Amino acid sequence: MTGYWVPFTFEEKQKIEILLKLGKNASQISKEISRSISGIYKEIKKGGGKNYTAEESERIKNENIQKVKKGINEHNKKHGNFKIKKRIENLEMQVEILHEALKELMKK
Repeated sequence: MTGYWVPFTFEEKQKIEILLKLGKNASQISKEISRSISGIYKEIKKGGGKNYTAEESERIKNENIQKVKKGINEHNKKHGNFKIKKRIENLEMQVEILHEALKELMKK
């Protein structure tokens, strides 16, 4: 696969953990699970290096997902509130205009 990165599945992470405990290096693991050597190195580093565990890697992944979701929610709240405030201001102006027009009509 070239051009894009596919995350490791939990099962692949478990295989990496087992193969590391069996003394396999990144090159051997790469061939065993059909993944790039650089991807294996990054995964091992992310999941604890010499003390790599599938659980730690998965925990970090889930933690990062939560951070991204939180950032998206904060962004939406911030910018969503801005849009709502602008809409309210526009509606208030329209109400004012209608109110003035109604006053003028009632004078006639």
